[in-house]
Amino acid sequence: MIGIKEWAHLVQEGSDLDWEETEKTLNWMTKYAYCEGYEKGGGLPNCAIRIRIKEKEYDLCNMCSELDDCTKFDWLGEGAASLKQNLKENIGKSKKDLVKQAQK
Repeated sequence: MIGIKEWAHLVQEGSDLDWEETEKTLNWMTKYAYCEGYEKGGGLPNCAIRIRIKEKEYDLCNMCSELDDCTKFDWLGEGAASLKQNLKENIGKSKKDLVKQAQK
C-alpha cells in the first residue's frame, strides 16, 4: 500500500481507524471496481457477463442476438438499462469500429 497507516496516527483521529480493513477495502476496489473486460482478467471472476461472453465466444456483448432478453446485467442495478441501451445502439460493431467512433 502507500504507507498511510505508518503516519496516520500523527493526524487527528488517524489512530482510531482500522487500517488493516481500509487496506483490504482499497485492494478490493483496485482489483474489482474497474472492469478492464474479461480479456484482461478484469472484474469479478464469477461475473455472469464474463462467463456468458466466453461461452458465446464474442469479443463484445453487442454481438449477441439475445441482448434484449439478457438478464446477465441485472446485478448492476440501475446502470444495467443504460449499459444495455448503449450496447444495443452499437449492435454488430467491432472494437475497432467503436474506437474509431469514440475518437470522432
